[in-house]
Amino acid sequence: MEGISRAAGVGPTIKIGGVDYTVKGRILEHYAAIEAEILAKRESPFKLMEDVILKAPSPEVRRALVEQALNRSEQWRFVTQQDISAFLKTPTGMCFSVWLAIRHNDPQLLTLEYVTSKVMEDIQTKVTIAAQKARAEAAAKEEAEKAAIEKAAAEEAHDKATDELSAKIEQASGLDERGNSTGPAA
Repeated sequence: MEGISRAAGVGPTIKIGGVDYTVKGRILEHYAAIEAEILAKRESPFKLMEDVILKAPSPEVRRALVEQALNRSEQWRFVTQQDISAFLKTPTGMCFSVWLAIRHNDPQLLTLEYVTSKVMEDIQTKVTIAAQKARAEAAAKEEAEKAAIEKAAAEEAHDKATDELSAKIEQASGLDERGNSTGPAA
């Protein structure tokens, strides 16, 4: 039975708004819905260029802009894999994908708007927690660095003080750091 869940379009569970939902893997229906969503959100190249074309300074420029709009219109009706990937990386696309994957659990409750609001709330909560954790780690790191600097300064001061004391004792004993006599010549 290996791989049956993938073939059946059923995956693991995800938690949305504190509730676990079974995920349905992307199937052909999902890709069709994603494509339709992308096309629905696109504006016609003629609509996008309408103002520009009307305000063109000359008939030659207008003609060139119309040709450009015509060229774009051929591509406008189709969705590439790059279009799908780019869409799914946006918050809108990601929420749409999550909605497609879990809506079968409760179609009445799990509307696109509901799923989008819950997903965005969950993401915001995770972002807030991550930011708090980062601030705490930065403060701890700063505190550790400050403590390390203080410790190094204390060790340096300790070493300097003991070296000075040792030097005075050595001097009084008539020896330098290497043990050579520093006293009066006999």
